[in-house]
Amino acid sequence: VEIKKRKDKLWKVEATVYRGWTTMLHQALVHAEIPHNYLENVGKYTLFNVYCETQADSIKAKEILDKYEARYFVSESKTL
Repeated sequence: VEIKKRKDKLWKVEATVYRGWTTMLHQALVHAEIPHNYLENVGKYTLFNVYCETQADSIKAKEILDKYEARYFVSESKTL
């Protein structure tokens, strides 16, 4: 049985965290070298957009987001 290797794809993770954890989450993502941006003061939350180019990045991002109790959803990049 031949197993096809899964290609890495670009994934966008949109996450919300409580405002008080913004700086800590940002620093954790910078330290892990995971590209991201964020929008502060969305009510009592901060909205993070996290970009994962590899499966390894996705695993690291999930671990970090879970640590800060982020709620998130993931979408795969599509070719238009």
